Amino acid sequence: MTDNTIILQKLFLKNEENVYLQTMDSSFTFYEFFSIINQIGTLLKNQHPERSLALISCKRPLHFIVSYFSCLIAGMVPVVCSGLLKSEEIHRLLIGKRLFLCDYPVTEIYGVSCIPYEKMPQLMLHYFPNGNNESVSDYNISVLIPTSGTFGKAKLVGLSVENIISNVEAIKSKLNLTSLDSTIAALPLHYSFAHTTQMWLQLYLSAKLVLTEGYFVPKLFYSLIEKSQPRTTGFIANHIHMLTTAGATLNPTAESLRTIVIAGGSTSATQMEKLQTLFPHTTILQGYGLTEASPRVSMETQGETIRFVNGIRSSGKPLPGVSVCIFKDDESSYSNSQSILLEEGIIGVKGPNLMVGYYNDPEETSKAIKNGWLFTNDIGFLDQDGYLYVRGRKNSMFVHKGYKIYPEEIESYVLEDNRIMNCLIQFKQTEQNFAYLMTIESDYTIEKLDIWKRLNKTLPYWKIPDEIIVGKVPVSANGKKVRKEAD
Repeated sequence: MTDNTIILQKLFLKNEENVYLQTMDSSFTFYEFFSIINQIGTLLKNQHPERSLALISCKRPLHFIVSYFSCLIAGMVPVVCSGLLKSEEIHRLLIGKRLFLCDYPVTEIYGVSCIPYEKMPQLMLHYFPNGNNESVSDYNISVLIPTSGTFGKAKLVGLSVENIISNVEAIKSKLNLTSLDSTIAALPLHYSFAHTTQMWLQLYLSAKLVLTEGYFVPKLFYSLIEKSQPRTTGFIANHIHMLTTAGATLNPTAESLRTIVIAGGSTSATQMEKLQTLFPHTTILQGYGLTEASPRVSMETQGETIRFVNGIRSSGKPLPGVSVCIFKDDESSYSNSQSILLEEGIIGVKGPNLMVGYYNDPEETSKAIKNGWLFTNDIGFLDQDGYLYVRGRKNSMFVHKGYKIYPEEIESYVLEDNRIMNCLIQFKQTEQNFAYLMTIESDYTIEKLDIWKRLNKTLPYWKIPDEIIVGKVPVSANGKKVRKEAD
């Protein structure tokens, strides 16, 4: 057996009678689920070389989680992707892969196809015995997770099982979780937050993971909460928008929810207040993380006073075993791990949760990790008590009318309007300066003049866009906004 197989067997059989997975119409104990993945994993291991790459793209979370752990049991390296990939993206990603596991039809895939588990006829396995099959030579890498591709080509982050478990142990300690703390996965499991802090965390706790049926739909989500009574969950800003828009009509009751963790970027104070109104009995915690850190870096703690500095809510203190330092943006600071309090700089992270590296990209790995510190390219600062505050991405920041603009802050403010589904701020280089463009996406008829009036009334002049566009906000396969210089 591989090391990963031994670790998984111990985790799955530790409390084998506990329920691991629950869907709307079925449930699996840890023993039942391990029997499934062991059967499929043995099939894969007997037919395919160890360390081969397996692309996973499933619409149903149950199919994703079966595929993922089956590949680990087989000693293969899963490459986790969205279940909403376009055909051309799939064919590009399949280059060098031995296996492709999916639960939807894909045209023009020329390989051997089969159903790996008779009780899941929708889950299809395609393998390519004569293809250009890569294998992962670095035995520290157990899984590959694409970055969001927000600023261009996505990279594959290589994580070890040790990276993931160290992050899970730190989260368990930070939130004082036990096997009674069931969770409901609102996010797709290929997101690094859901991958580690829900799928793996529940396995480590021997606790229940409640699965939705792919797309996030508030009404179905509330139905699952009432049926399964989970204690925790996690949201991103888009979920908050959907919930607050539908909340008044659905009149949810979710008294079992003890904790909600906010993931995936900044959320405005107003959005947090709206969410708290929907879930008055629930503690809402802000956190910070990135895929390269497995992903959690810091998190607020239950019972603490919420902290704000210059209107920015704290993302809490670093997790146990994780160090954070603020570096100035120059090479000379990379060897100095002394943060200057309340001074902005690049957030650096150190700890056992740091990635092994970017797959097949030692140059980008060496740029990201220097002297044991991961340089995140996020801008933030620490207060005198060690609490972290995040401003935004260095790569997205630009200067407008002599002032620094952090798009995430303004986008979060714009999304307080429930009519607006998404918002993207971009810049365009002109001969003299940056032009600042705002794209808003909505299902409603929105007059640009209304947006102008609201922004002019509440924001300083340098944060007012030069142009507002009503249209589609471009997103990556992971559902993250694609930022690039406007045409």
